[in-house]
Amino acid sequence: GSLASDGIPGNKSNMFRFNGPRGLRVKGLILEDEVDRAVEDRYLHGAHVVVGTPELISAAMDRGVNVIGPDCRAVVVDEADACFASAAINPVLDALREVGAKTDEK
Repeated sequence: GSLASDGIPGNKSNMFRFNGPRGLRVKGLILEDEVDRAVEDRYLHGAHVVVGTPELISAAMDRGVNVIGPDCRAVVVDEADACFASAAINPVLDALREVGAKTDEK
């Protein structure tokens, strides 16, 4: 069957009815105020998955936010098609490569 939601609240494919792994902490950098929160109050602390646009992930990193914290297991780049049109993804990719290299050394 299709996993696409038909937009009907309560539909089993609706993301708000997801019953995935308990305790999984997902945080977003989808809105500019989320970047501000990440800078001001450790908004991303303890996140296992960080989802964001290339521009906002890069903006958070430029402001000193450790997007790829010790608990982070995945970074999901929303609007991946925008990556091809924007240089904002370059610092994000560099940081991911650096973390990957450190992981490989262990």
